[in-house]
Amino acid sequence: MKYSEAINKALEIILKNNQNSFIIGLGVPDPSGIFGTTFGLQKKFGKNRVMDSPTSENALTGICIGAAAGGMLPIMTHHRVEFVLLALEQIFNQASKWNFIFDKKEMPLIIRLIIGRGWGQGPQHSQALHSIFSHFPGLQVYVPTFPNDIYDLLIKSSKIKKPSIFFEHRWLYNIKQDRKIKSSKCDGKPRIIKKGKDLTLVTLSYATIQAMQVVKTLENNGLSIEHIDLISTRPIHYTKIINSVKKTKKIVLIDIGWIPVSISSEIIAYLNDKLEFKIKSLRIGNEDHPTPASPTLAKKYYPSIFSMTKKILKFLNVDYKSLGEDKNSIVDKPDESFTGPF
Repeated sequence: MKYSEAINKALEIILKNNQNSFIIGLGVPDPSGIFGTTFGLQKKFGKNRVMDSPTSENALTGICIGAAAGGMLPIMTHHRVEFVLLALEQIFNQASKWNFIFDKKEMPLIIRLIIGRGWGQGPQHSQALHSIFSHFPGLQVYVPTFPNDIYDLLIKSSKIKKPSIFFEHRWLYNIKQDRKIKSSKCDGKPRIIKKGKDLTLVTLSYATIQAMQVVKTLENNGLSIEHIDLISTRPIHYTKIINSVKKTKKIVLIDIGWIPVSISSEIIAYLNDKLEFKIKSLRIGNEDHPTPASPTLAKKYYPSIFSMTKKILKFLNVDYKSLGEDKNSIVDKPDESFTGPF
């Protein structure tokens, strides 16, 4: 089951089980179905529950917040995270605070935001921005990597009566997991992908997929890596991370955005506040400037599997010269099946 198919199946279940739910967003009923995530749902549930929208993001968000306040379950989708920037006041100042201001009044709202690089998306259409949304109490912010996890979390979010934000990296849509979708019992807490004793490696979203290949190279160099998939950035559940760092005394965090004022920064600060010993840490992310549209420039902007491996080996004082040169990094598409930004 692909990541996109897991989303599609979860949305179908939500629509079937909750008659007050509906999906809305630019391109939702298009033939491509937003990378296949909404494909066929309008045919099954009708135009009144699976619908297109004009390019009026602020108005659309206001409609969805009003519908949620009235007891419905809107599922709002944006092709790119940047489109929702026009509606941040309504999300940050209204939806996130609704439960607090109005004495636990419900605000069942799911917002799906597509992020990630590819096909010359450039500085305005390839950002992550999950750290900004994670700043606000009242929001649940998820960055799931695997099909079973996003399946579980979408269904879970349809029942908690609070705003949930999903950041979906466009390069994950073709990621496959088990043949049939099944519950992983994901509750948003970090998952230990692999246990180890030399280094704690915390990643999220597509960086987790990259890191799985990094771990193989590191272990070929005699290192034992404990790899943790973060899954949620609001709240961040620290128990597994703390237990791992107590064991390894070292942590590397690989993010999908910029390093300054990031999720990785927050985790390092929290660990330094809570732990009684000083930890050795390294943060890896995009270069600290807007995203270039040129593939040649993008190759130096995004961390590759090679560059991440090299940085971690250097961080651990392990010889990295045997790695050679990075000649095969793909920066503009994940594989040959990727046919465009939509």
